[in-house]
Amino acid sequence: MPQQNMQELAHALFQYIKEVCQLTQKEIFDVDKQPAWVLLSQLNDPACVKLYSRDTVDDETVNNDGKLFSFRKPEFTACPAPDASLLRWLQPGWENYRKQPEYKESILPPQKEATEFESEVPEEVEKKDAGQLAPQPEFFKDDPARVALYKSWLETRNAWVEREKHTERLRDTFTDLYTMNHEYSQQPDALEIVIGNGLLTDKENKEIHHPLFFKRVQFTLDAVNNTLELYDTDEPPQMYLSMFSDMEGVNVDIVRPLEQKAIEENIHPLDHHECGDFLRSVTHLLHASNCYLNENEQTAHGDERIVVRWEPYIILRKKPNGIIKALETILTDVDQGAPVPPTVGDILGGTEKGKKENTEEAENDAPSDEFEAHDLPLEDEDILLPKPANREQMGIVRKIEHSSTVLVQGPPGTGKTHTIANLLGHFLAQGKTVLVTSQTSKALMVLKDKVPKELQPLCVAAMGDNQADMQRSIDSIIEHTTTCNYASQRRAAEQWKASRHQTLTELTEARKLVYAIRHKEFEPIVYDGDSWSTAKAADYVAQHESLLALIPAPVKKGAPFPLAPDELQWLYASNEQLTAQEERELAVGLPSENELMDTEQFAEGLELQQNLNLQLQNINAGGKVKLVFADFPIDAKSMKGAMLARCMPADKYFDFLSLLFKKQLTWGLSFKTEKLLTSYAELEGLSAEKAKACMEDDDAAKEIMSVRQDAMEKLQIQGTPSFLIRSDLGEEVLPGVPDYEKLKEVLNKYLGVNK
Repeated sequence: MPQQNMQELAHALFQYIKEVCQLTQKEIFDVDKQPAWVLLSQLNDPACVKLYSRDTVDDETVNNDGKLFSFRKPEFTACPAPDASLLRWLQPGWENYRKQPEYKESILPPQKEATEFESEVPEEVEKKDAGQLAPQPEFFKDDPARVALYKSWLETRNAWVEREKHTERLRDTFTDLYTMNHEYSQQPDALEIVIGNGLLTDKENKEIHHPLFFKRVQFTLDAVNNTLELYDTDEPPQMYLSMFSDMEGVNVDIVRPLEQKAIEENIHPLDHHECGDFLRSVTHLLHASNCYLNENEQTAHGDERIVVRWEPYIILRKKPNGIIKALETILTDVDQGAPVPPTVGDILGGTEKGKKENTEEAENDAPSDEFEAHDLPLEDEDILLPKPANREQMGIVRKIEHSSTVLVQGPPGTGKTHTIANLLGHFLAQGKTVLVTSQTSKALMVLKDKVPKELQPLCVAAMGDNQADMQRSIDSIIEHTTTCNYASQRRAAEQWKASRHQTLTELTEARKLVYAIRHKEFEPIVYDGDSWSTAKAADYVAQHESLLALIPAPVKKGAPFPLAPDELQWLYASNEQLTAQEERELAVGLPSENELMDTEQFAEGLELQQNLNLQLQNINAGGKVKLVFADFPIDAKSMKGAMLARCMPADKYFDFLSLLFKKQLTWGLSFKTEKLLTSYAELEGLSAEKAKACMEDDDAAKEIMSVRQDAMEKLQIQGTPSFLIRSDLGEEVLPGVPDYEKLKEVLNKYLGVNK
C-alpha cells in the first residue's frame, strides 16, 4: 500500500480513537467544579503559616527540600475577662465570640442576711414594714465609672472577636486541606493535588474559569504538631491545553511551544518572575483582546475578552488522562509525514503480514460443528508458562507468537491478569524484555502479586510517586547477577528441559486416551433396536419428566433428608456471616423515595438547621430553656456519625456535631463514610482506633435505636429535624425546620410568657 494512503488510514484511526476518548472523558474547565480547591491567598497568617519562595532570583529564601509551605492548625483563645464588678451585670454567653455581649439594664441589690435579732421580729411587724423596706433596683447606666469600664472592656473584646473569626477561617481552611489530602490518599490512582496559577476567564465562554498552568504537589501531615506541609514533586509543569479547544478563535498550536519551554526551564507556578512573564506571554498570544493582571491588580482595564490573572490555587482534581495528549502528538507526527510503524500498519491491513493475519483470523473464527483434537488444552514444548492455563489462554499465547498485535477483552474474573502473568514468564524464558502499562498502579500491583515469587525480582515496577519498589527490584537484580553461577544453572535447565519433554509426551498419550473415551460418550445409544443420540435422549426425558424424574416432587412423607451432615452444618454456619454491625445497619432501614429531598432542598434545610441550632443555644444561654440534642439516625451512615459524636469530650461535642452538619454532603454521599468520619474525629483529637471502637459499640447503638423507636411510637416523629417542646404546661412536637418567630411563639406559650 502506498505510504500516503497508509498515513491517511493511520490519521483516521487515531482521530477516531481521540474523539471516542473525548466523549468518554469530560474535562472540567471551571475550577469551582473541581472536587476541592483552596486559594493560596487564604493562608495569610504568619503566626501559623510559613510560606517559602519559589522565585529563582531569590534563591536564599527557597526551601531546598521542595517545601512550599507549612500550616499549623491554629487554636482558639479565651475571651478577655471583664472587671470583676461587671460580671454580675453581664448576660450569659459573653465568652462566645459568635455572640454580641449584652448587659442587664437593672438588677436588684443583693439581700443582706438577717441578724439574730432581726430574725425574731414578729411576723405582723415584718408585714407592716415590707412595703416600706422593699429593695429598689439598681440601673446599669446610673454609675458612669461602670459604663466606662464596660466600654473599655468591649473595645478589647471586639479586637479579640476579630482574631477569633480569623482563626475560625484558618481552621476551616486547614480542615479543607486535610480533607483534600485524605481524599487523595484514598484514591491516589484517580486523583492528584496540583498548584495552579494563571486564572483564565473568557467573556464569550462562561464555562471557562480555571488556572492554565499546573505542577503536581503532595502533602505530608505532622500529627504531633498538627501541621500540614506541602511539597513539590519531580513531575514537570504543564499547561491546561485542552481548555483552549473550547475557546473559539484561539489556536492552541500557538501556545504549545510555550509549554515545552516551561518544561525545559522548569518554570514553577509560584515563581513571581519567570511564571509571571510566562503567563503574560501566553495571554498575549491567545487573543488580540486580552489582559494580564498581576498579583496586586484587581480589575481589567477595559472590555478585554480573555483575562488571565495571578491567582495561585491548591486543587484536588481527577488525574487527566494522558491518552488524548498522546494521540494529539501522534496525529501531529502523522500529518508531518512520519512513517507509520509496522505494528500499526499490520492492524490497518496495509502490510502483507497484516493482510495474512486478518485472513487467518477470519478463517479461524469460522464456526465448526466438530470437536477437534487440537482444541484440547495441550501444552507446547516451545511455550513455557509458570502458571496453569486453559484452552483459551493457550490460544492467546500461540496467537501472540505469530501476530504483532492481539486484543484480549472480557469481564472481570475471566483470567486476563492470569494470562498476562503467564505471558511474562513465557517472554522472559525467551530472553525478551517486556513493558507492561496500566491505567492504575493498583492493577500493576495485582499483576506483580500473580507473577511467581521467583520471577518477581525481575519486575522493575515504576508505580505512582513512590519509587521504592523500583529500587528494591534493581537491588535484587544486581545481587542476583553478582552471585549467580550461570554454568550450574545452565546444566539444571537442560535437565529440566529433558524432564519436561518426557512429561509432555506422557501427558499427550494420556490425553489421547481421554479424548477417545469422551468421543465414545457421544456415540449413538442403541436400545431395543432404536438408535438414540444424546440430544434425542434428552428431549425424550424432558417430554416425559413426570414419568422419568429421578427425584420425586413434591417430597413425599417419609422421604430421606436431602442434605448430608456436612451440608447441613454449612447451612447453619451461613447464619453467622452477618456481623452485628451489619444487622444494626439493616435494622435502620432506608427512607422512602418520597421522603428524600433534592440537593438544593437539602443544602437549604441544612443551613436553616444550623442557624436554628445557634438561636436555640442563645435561648439556652438565657437560663429559661434547656436544649437537649437527641439522635434520630435515618440510615446506617448517620448512625455511625451519632455513635462517634457520643465519644467526644463534653467541650467538643457540639463542635463535632457542627463539623458533621457542615460536611454532611461529603460523608453522607460517600462510599467511604467510615473513613471520612474517622478523619473528622482525628481532627478533634480522637484516635482512629478509638473512633473505630465507638462506631462498633453495640450498647451505644441499642441506646440510640431505643430513643429513635420511642420518638416514633410515642411522639409520632418520622424524620429530622423535629423539635419537642416540653414543660409543666404541656408538650408539642414541631416537625421540620420552623422559622425563629414560630419557635419563639411556641416557647413563650409553654414558658407562660405573653410577650
